Amino acid sequence: MTKILSVLFFFFSYCLSFAQTAQEEQLKKTIYNIPFISSSQKDMKKLDNLISVAKKSNYKGAVALGYLKIAFINDNNNDLEKALYYTNLVDAEHLISPNDSELIFYQKIIQSTIYQKLERYTIAIQKLKEIPQDIKNNTYFNYWTNFQYGNCYEQINDTEKALEYFKNAYQLSKQFRKEKENDPNPDAVKTKINNSYKSTAYLAGIYLKVEKIDSAKIYIDEALKDLKKVDNLDQQFTTNFFAGEIYLKLKNYIKAQEHFWICKNLAMHYLPGNSFKKSVYWGLMTLYDQTDIKDSSGIYSKKILELENSNKKKNSSLLNSIDENYYDENRELIKSNRKLIYILSIGILICLLLIYLTSRKKAKSVTLDKIDTPIINKVEAPDNYNSRFEDVIQLAKQNSPEFLTMFNSLHPDFTKKLLAINSNIKNTELRFCAYLYLNFSTKDIAEYTFTSVRTVQTKKYNIRKKLDIPASMDIYVWFNDLLK
Repeated sequence: MTKILSVLFFFFSYCLSFAQTAQEEQLKKTIYNIPFISSSQKDMKKLDNLISVAKKSNYKGAVALGYLKIAFINDNNNDLEKALYYTNLVDAEHLISPNDSELIFYQKIIQSTIYQKLERYTIAIQKLKEIPQDIKNNTYFNYWTNFQYGNCYEQINDTEKALEYFKNAYQLSKQFRKEKENDPNPDAVKTKINNSYKSTAYLAGIYLKVEKIDSAKIYIDEALKDLKKVDNLDQQFTTNFFAGEIYLKLKNYIKAQEHFWICKNLAMHYLPGNSFKKSVYWGLMTLYDQTDIKDSSGIYSKKILELENSNKKKNSSLLNSIDENYYDENRELIKSNRKLIYILSIGILICLLLIYLTSRKKAKSVTLDKIDTPIINKVEAPDNYNSRFEDVIQLAKQNSPEFLTMFNSLHPDFTKKLLAINSNIKNTELRFCAYLYLNFSTKDIAEYTFTSVRTVQTKKYNIRKKLDIPASMDIYVWFNDLLK
């Protein structure tokens, strides 16, 4: 009798556990299908209710997915602080088990996306490296990981790596769609299939960046055809934006304007994130600049700077917090390795002492055999300017607050001449001009000042305006001639 009761108990326990697992999976599926690009207040309320249900039932995986969905929505709405808060909340509440590769994947992807927008690309790439290796067995997750790597490397201007990852993503996207051609439940994979088309437009964009315009045109034409199969506003924006850039390169200004206007309409009415607005403003500014419509070009240049200043102001406390945590983690790592470094240092010192004692004995015997000869001191004349110039270069590379002061002491007429041309030039602009005078490239300035290449390009454009530098004149040549 006891054995029968035990068997019945384990049987009912198994059935209950199976039913709970099925309920949690259904809950996660409902959460996953809530849109994050065009989510409404009704969607957010539904998401809050689903998370409450998951918490009451102790479905940790569903709660984690709910938090990550909120993070995606806030990231899309440009509230990066709240987005990062919810991704970190998943760890704080210990909601993901080490074996749940899918949830870890979603968490690391959204964290990487947030850090990219904050221009903390080292951390963004590190988050991608934390994605479990077994995720590569899943074609879709492998596609999305390659796509995100491509995004990161494109942002830091490593076009070779970006092209490699976008090519991988493109091939994996085709493989994934082929695998799902005869899926018995097409609605369950609809969102993933929509997302898989993204890589085509981005591949076109990176081919444009490496000056392979024919390849760029092939892939953008494919991406534009794919829009008929995709119900995704983000995808519509991205494809039309890259199409605009490609037609701009081909000097087909009517087509370029047509695609940029589609992007502008989407950004103004359907896509609230500042990143969408900034991209389309950049495209329109470049278009009007090339077609010599200076007033319109100036308007969009101003809008870009306003957005950048707004983002910096909004995210300054978040960036400071991230940087502090990053340096704290590095300090902890250094602290944990200090003992090992100490032991190795002692060992090296002992080895050096033994080498020194041995060489001293040899040197002493050799010295006794030598005839005394006069010592000739070769003293070179100090080159004070060169020394100070090297100091200025180092301060520039370190983005030091002392850089402009040291630069002005080396070139006292530089600031005077710029102020004589335009007395309204700001201190930050003088600092930027100093970088240009020192012949640093756009990529170098972006790296040293922790900004994006596009931000530096925008600043160059505005400096030209302020100092009335002709469009036909190389800006570096202009600054080189300034002190002659």
